[in-house]
Amino acid sequence: MKGALTATSLPQAIELGDSLNSNCPLYILGGSAVYEEALQHPRCKHALITHLGEQMPCNVFFPSSTLH
Repeated sequence: MKGALTATSLPQAIELGDSLNSNCPLYILGGSAVYEEALQHPRCKHALITHLGEQMPCNVFFPSSTLH
């Protein structure tokens, strides 16, 4: 996406967002470990989750046990 900023870790993404001095949301894209870390972070207030209408062949799933 044009104009998007990227980070290689959650702490780096949060630091980058803080440095912009704005109230723009951070969107986390990753694998299950990245989602797990982000969902447990105290600044995580919302999760936007897409549900697929059919079963897909996969071996890693969203860590639903971390949703609160």
